[in-house]
Amino acid sequence: MSAPIPTVLAIDGGVTGALALVTVERKPRLLDWRRMAPALDLAELIAEMIGDARPPCYVEEALSVPSDKGRRTQARTYHAAVGAVHGAVGALGLAVTVVTVAQWQKQLGFGDLWGKPRDERKREIRRRLPMYVRDVEGVPIYAADAVAIGAWAAREELLRARTAPRRSV
Repeated sequence: MSAPIPTVLAIDGGVTGALALVTVERKPRLLDWRRMAPALDLAELIAEMIGDARPPCYVEEALSVPSDKGRRTQARTYHAAVGAVHGAVGALGLAVTVVTVAQWQKQLGFGDLWGKPRDERKREIRRRLPMYVRDVEGVPIYAADAVAIGAWAAREELLRARTAPRRSV
């Protein structure tokens, strides 16, 4: 019996703030929640996005606190936004996993992109996504990291399920 194909809700909470629902066998669903009105019920939007998929986990990229003032302001905005998403996924009962940039990029073979300008890196990640997720046609550049983080987590969930000890019935 093969392990079920995992579905993961992933966020890249950076400047663009993409939220992606990733199942390696289907086209990723995207929610551009940072550009929506703050009065919207985020838990309701995420529940609608997930539908009946019920992902096993929610994965976010860890953000280190930068030293310069402008980037610290960006970090506060990030943490406030991610806090809203945490409340929403908590209400839905999803487990939370935090992954470092180095961890997901290295394990997916994107380590050669470290240090490149953000737009160039995102374009290259978007170009390589078909190695991990089917049907990424039309995934915008801003959402490339969120989809890649979801692909990393789905891969981890699948590996965990395949290596778990089997119970006899």
